[in-house]
Amino acid sequence: MSVFAHTHEGIQLEAAEVPAGALFISVKNTGEQPALLNGIPLAPGEVRNYPFLGKPYQSIPYDPQGSELTVLYII
Repeated sequence: MSVFAHTHEGIQLEAAEVPAGALFISVKNTGEQPALLNGIPLAPGEVRNYPFLGKPYQSIPYDPQGSELTVLYII
């Protein structure tokens, strides 16, 4: 197991999830339609961050619902 954290960043167009074990998560709706993040609406242009809390997060589902999400997480 590496002692270094790994950064993952990309544009997401399909429903998926940030895997369990992430230490930091940031999701921005860069599209023109409302999306879902962890079952809660994310308006176009809105950003939601899950900051480092000292322990990893469980998996966080997202669904662009025809929009575009920029997803950044650190494991």
